[in-house]
Amino acid sequence: MIKQISRSIPKLYFSSSATQLKSPNHNYVPSHQKPSTDDIDKFQKFISNSQRLFIITGAGISTESGIPDYRSEGVGLYARTTNRPMMYQEFLTNAKRYKMYWARNYIGWPTFSSFQPNETHKIFAAWEVKRKVFWHVTQNVDSLLTKAGCELLSELHGCSARVVCVDCGYKSLTREELQEIILKQNPNWTVFWHVTQNVDSLLTKAGCELLSELHGCSARVVCVDCGYKSLTREELQEIILKQNPNWTVQSNTINPDADVHLTEDQLGDFQPPRCPRCSGRIKPDVTFFGDNVDRRLVDFLKEQLSKSDSVLVAGSSLEVMSSYRFILAAQQLKMPIAIINIGRTRGDHAAQLKISTRCGLILPHIEINS
Repeated sequence: MIKQISRSIPKLYFSSSATQLKSPNHNYVPSHQKPSTDDIDKFQKFISNSQRLFIITGAGISTESGIPDYRSEGVGLYARTTNRPMMYQEFLTNAKRYKMYWARNYIGWPTFSSFQPNETHKIFAAWEVKRKVFWHVTQNVDSLLTKAGCELLSELHGCSARVVCVDCGYKSLTREELQEIILKQNPNWTVFWHVTQNVDSLLTKAGCELLSELHGCSARVVCVDCGYKSLTREELQEIILKQNPNWTVQSNTINPDADVHLTEDQLGDFQPPRCPRCSGRIKPDVTFFGDNVDRRLVDFLKEQLSKSDSVLVAGSSLEVMSSYRFILAAQQLKMPIAIINIGRTRGDHAAQLKISTRCGLILPHIEINS
C-alpha cells in the first residue's frame, strides 16, 4: 500500500498540459492496427488453455495512461528528444549529477504520481481474482498495476513511490514524504518558467515541460457549449475521418523515469535530499540504467516461472536482458509464449502467438471463466 499525504508545493507552476496528462490519452501510443477477429480468437484460445499464467509487462501497457516509454517508434523518449536517463554510476559518483537528478525528479513527481491505471492494468487485476494469473512480473516503476489492485506481482525494476539510501539501506521513507523534505530544504528555490504564444506544440515536442501555452494548444479540443475536454485532437481526427469516409485531400513531457528536463541555470541553488538516518545518498527504489536487478528477485521469479504453464508478454519490447532472460528460461521449459505488443520484440522468435496491437484493444475481448 502506497501512503498518500497532502502535497504542498509552492513556487512550482504546472501548465494546463500537465493537468491534461492525468486523463487517459494515447499521445505516447505508437501507430498500430486493431486486432482482427482471428487475432482475438487465437488469443482467447491461448488464455483459455493457460491455467497458471506467468505475465511479463512493460512500458507499453502504461502509455495508454499517458506515460511515455523509451523506445516506441515516433513517440518514445528516444524518438522525441535527445534526453537520456541518468546512468547509475553518474548518480553515485557525481555530486552535480545527483543534485540535477533530484531537482528534475522533484519537479516531475506531482505529475508522474497522479497517473491512473487504464483498462489493461484493471483487467490483469481482475484476472488475478479469477485465478488465471499465477505470477506477474513488471518492468514498470509507475505503481499503476498496484493501484489497479494487482497483488501477485513483482516489480522487476523497483518502484518510484519508494526510496532507499544507497549508503545505509534505510527504506522507511515514502516518495511523498521525501517530496515534503525536499520542499522544506528548498523554500526559496524557484524554477524558471516559459510562456509561449504559439499553439503548435513544437516546444513540447522539443522537450520543454516548464511551459505555459498563453494562447492554448491546437493538439487539444474543447466544446464551447458544455466545456467537454476529454477528447484529444487525434481522437477528433478519427471522428472526422469516420464522418467523411469518401473525402480525401492530401497535404504535405514528463519522462518515463518520473522526471523532467532542466538546464544548469534552472538548477540554481537547489539542495538535493539526503538520508534522514545517515545523511547518505538516497534514490528511488528503482533499478537505474547501468545497475543490476537483485539476484534474489531474479531467482524467485525463475522459480515462479517454473511452476507456471504459459507466458504472456504485454507491452514490452523485451530489449533489456532483465526481462528477456525469462523468455529464454520459458523456451528451455518448452512453455507456450504469447506476445501482445505494438511492433517487433526481441522475443518474437520464441512466441507461438504474436499480435501487434495495443493491449487495450484486445484484452477487453478475452473472457475468463471463474
